[in-house]
Amino acid sequence: MRIKNFVFFGIACFSGGVLADSYRADIHALAYHSDYDNAGASETYGLLGGFYFSEVETANTPLAEAAFMGRNGAAYAEAYRTSWLGYDFESYKVGANYFLSEASLYFNVEAAQSKFESKEYGSDLNNDWNATLGVTPTDGLLVFTSYDRDDGYDANLAVKYVTALGADNFINIQASVADQEEGIYTLMGADYYFDHSLSIGGIFGNGDSDTTYQLRARKFFTEQFSAGLSYTNGDNSFSSVMLDAGFRF
Repeated sequence: MRIKNFVFFGIACFSGGVLADSYRADIHALAYHSDYDNAGASETYGLLGGFYFSEVETANTPLAEAAFMGRNGAAYAEAYRTSWLGYDFESYKVGANYFLSEASLYFNVEAAQSKFESKEYGSDLNNDWNATLGVTPTDGLLVFTSYDRDDGYDANLAVKYVTALGADNFINIQASVADQEEGIYTLMGADYYFDHSLSIGGIFGNGDSDTTYQLRARKFFTEQFSAGLSYTNGDNSFSSVMLDAGFRF
């Protein structure tokens, strides 16, 4: 389970007007630049959006964690395009997640398609899907495991926990472990919320052949508009800077 596999709950979004204490849909745009030693650089652009099955309430919770804390399920879609060394990569995802509160269960199903194109090698198309099953034994806590059609099921377990530290301070803790072909891969992350609108955190991942860390921050300028910045670096001579903006309504 790598950084990208952490469950994504709620995207920062914007709609003009006065501050709101709930939202139903969101969109999210991102761009990041990546450098590879002796292998050039890449540019990636992405657009994500989601529609929640019920109103997401934002009172008394970090704005970035509102949908997770409220156990609000959603249908969502994502699109990415990457250019690297004259090659073009495109990927598309659609999915849905749902919290069955009465049974303290969580489900997520996602279908993905990726496309590679180059003048030299032509094009290649790949389809995949994955599913996640989790339990929510108490408020703010989710424990889950995931299955991927292409890779099959390798034993994996992940946890996400959000709790108040007093006053307007909160903390988000994430961790996962997966038994992969190259060995055991572990990942740990945390975000500290100085108040409902500002967080700073990071992720550290470690495996037999790869160590990766990420530093990140997010600020909600209103309850509807936010921006984020992250820096990622890995032992495999990789680094990336990402900037994103979100709007909810």
